[in-house]
Amino acid sequence: FDEPFAPPARIPPGPMREQAIALGFRAPGQQAAAEDALSRLLALASAPDLDPSLHVAIAEVYAFRGDDEAALQWVERALQKGGRWAREEMIQSPFFRLLHTDARWHTLLASADMRNVD
Repeated sequence: FDEPFAPPARIPPGPMREQAIALGFRAPGQQAAAEDALSRLLALASAPDLDPSLHVAIAEVYAFRGDDEAALQWVERALQKGGRWAREEMIQSPFFRLLHTDARWHTLLASADMRNVD
């Protein structure tokens, strides 16, 4: 588990690096760093000129950690801010596979479809 933490050091500073660190929360000795990285991602999410991909990244972290409630809250935010792009990104993300069995996942996607009707 120590080896996967070498690549995040090579990722340029920013949200994707923070996500990579936050995803490592199960690695021995990495829980504090992972929590700190998630806190930094959440702080970035309060910016007014937020890139919608940050909502997706946060949702992925929570989904990977098994926190379905928080993941679905961030999925909803991502769909509201990112529209079709966010929807397609999340459908393809392996981090959300376990959410595919949750009826709320399908409800959120359906509501996004309704909002994005041309």
